[in-house]
Amino acid sequence: MIASIALPLLDAQMEPPELRDSKDKMESPPSPCQGYDACHGTEAGTTYATAIDLSGDFDWNGVNETNVYYGEAASCTAYSYTSAACNDQYIVDAPPGYGVTATLSWNHSNPGTYIQGDTYAFVLYFGGETMTNRLYTTTGNSWCYSYYSHYGGPISLSTLNGNNNGVTAPPYTYCALFGNTFYPHAVQFPHDLAGEPMQIGVNCYYCYMAPY
Repeated sequence: MIASIALPLLDAQMEPPELRDSKDKMESPPSPCQGYDACHGTEAGTTYATAIDLSGDFDWNGVNETNVYYGEAASCTAYSYTSAACNDQYIVDAPPGYGVTATLSWNHSNPGTYIQGDTYAFVLYFGGETMTNRLYTTTGNSWCYSYYSHYGGPISLSTLNGNNNGVTAPPYTYCALFGNTFYPHAVQFPHDLAGEPMQIGVNCYYCYMAPY
């Protein structure tokens, strides 16, 4: 997973932050890597209280930054959008003025072809503090989720535009409808975090069917 932070007012209508030059950083994922998840050496949970906080991995010094994180889902052996074994959530608590982009890629055993366990392997989702799974209803409180790739991604979500995959589909992206009373947690994009923390999640959708 790639997590990028940017200054939205400077980056609106430009290419995604992960495609632009990144500045040298004082902070980064832990090195040496402490193990899964995200080199922090602990299992990322499915609530704000149990998610791994990535905020300290960024400098927050006024320039665009990108970090790359690795995870695994070997403990997920059956379909689930709620279990900790099949879902990992991460916190990004950005100072006011920053936007966040998350991009997910995974291994595909035969890129360019449809294989259920590979094409549907993972779902990327994001939301606020109350998010507990990928569903954009009040069951999960996500803002958006995105999935499906014959190439193992990349799939991307951003506070700048929600669906950061462009106008073509797949990937397929669905977001909670802002202004609809059924989705009180929904936000409008571009979304100003205003110093409020957010979460990024990865769900093993059908990855358990593939030999990762």
